[in-house]
Amino acid sequence: MVEYARQVGQFSRNVRLLLTANLLVNAGIGFFVVLFNLYLMAVGKPLGFLGELSAANTVATAASSLTTRALLRRYDARLVMTGGILVFGLAALAEVYITADAALLALTSLAGAGIALATTPASPYLAEHSSPGERAHVFSVFFAVLTGGLTLGSFASGLLPLLVVGRLPGFSATSLSTYRFELTVACAVILLAAVPYSRLAAGHLGQRGRGVPEVETPPRASTTRDVGAMLVAVGVIAASLGLIAPFYNLYFAAVTHATPTEIGFIFSLTSILTTVATLSSAALGRGMGRLLAFNLARLLSVGCLVALALNSTLLVAAVAYMGYSILLNVAAAIDYNFVMELLPAQRRQSAASLRVAVFNGCSALTSIGAGALIQAHGYRPAFLLAAAGMLISAVLYFGYFHMTGYRETRGWFLTDLTLGRPPRRARMLRGRPRRR
Repeated sequence: MVEYARQVGQFSRNVRLLLTANLLVNAGIGFFVVLFNLYLMAVGKPLGFLGELSAANTVATAASSLTTRALLRRYDARLVMTGGILVFGLAALAEVYITADAALLALTSLAGAGIALATTPASPYLAEHSSPGERAHVFSVFFAVLTGGLTLGSFASGLLPLLVVGRLPGFSATSLSTYRFELTVACAVILLAAVPYSRLAAGHLGQRGRGVPEVETPPRASTTRDVGAMLVAVGVIAASLGLIAPFYNLYFAAVTHATPTEIGFIFSLTSILTTVATLSSAALGRGMGRLLAFNLARLLSVGCLVALALNSTLLVAAVAYMGYSILLNVAAAIDYNFVMELLPAQRRQSAASLRVAVFNGCSALTSIGAGALIQAHGYRPAFLLAAAGMLISAVLYFGYFHMTGYRETRGWFLTDLTLGRPPRRARMLRGRPRRR
């Protein structure tokens, strides 16, 4: 922790501002997501419609992320991210007070477009405004901030009802007035993030001299294929998450009969533990090698998903959910650092946009039918399918880079990093022509 405190103090002003903005955004989102599905159920929306909303949001996020690269070539990143968060916050606020199905679908699509504009440039922006030596710590802190923000939001979602229920007329634990009041507070926190976003330095991503001087990582010859392999693995992960992610809170309510306060507490504790664990991602990446570390974490998360599928008691479900969330977020932090180090600077923004588009597009495809699947067969098939997808993605991701010659010498033993040195089998085949 002392090392991280020292490192954060040395981050550039732009990195610190972007971390602050993302803390506020995720605090608002953490508050919002715990309650929004419960609010929709309270106004009489069926479970299948919740799946449609999730799909509309993710499709819009995917589509918007593909346009982000073009926008960033024309406008500076500060303007794009600030505008995106304003669109997201205002659309989410409108969702709280408008209940017509068509309007909700339109608003959630607009919110998805806004959050894509606000968040897609984050990884390349952080990479550009940090030095290679501190980048692993920057991404560890970045993902810790994301989960830390969710912690604050989840905690507030459980605490705020205790402050208003019984003290204000018309407010009960599950009344529409209570839900709308809490969701309005969540949107206000999201909109507050526009302040640090607007104070970022103006400039276009990819312009030399705007960020921290960079020592380029030795490029691999197969960069295009590398990006393609990443996108396939990310797509499988996203399809797995699309089956279950929109329904975590409903799972606890329906399967374990947890109350909204208990759900908020579980999400808060999970976020606290995940925040702390994510700070270890830089050390894990150095020690085990980044490729092995994040794929191993995803493999271990399979057991947690199986436990969630087969269990119906609150304690076991809570522990399994915590383990799954910790492993997933640690893997994500190492993965993003891996990608930003592997790719040359001019490819980072396009790769980030494509990853967001593929992630949201694939999760949208599965979430469309996830609500109907759960309504018809319960939560077990959805969680088992998600576990299978997570297993497949880890095998694909690790297998591709291992077979194409990516090597990291594990830092707990040696400190050398060699990109592009092929394994023995690949060296024997070096003379064969390779299709690009």
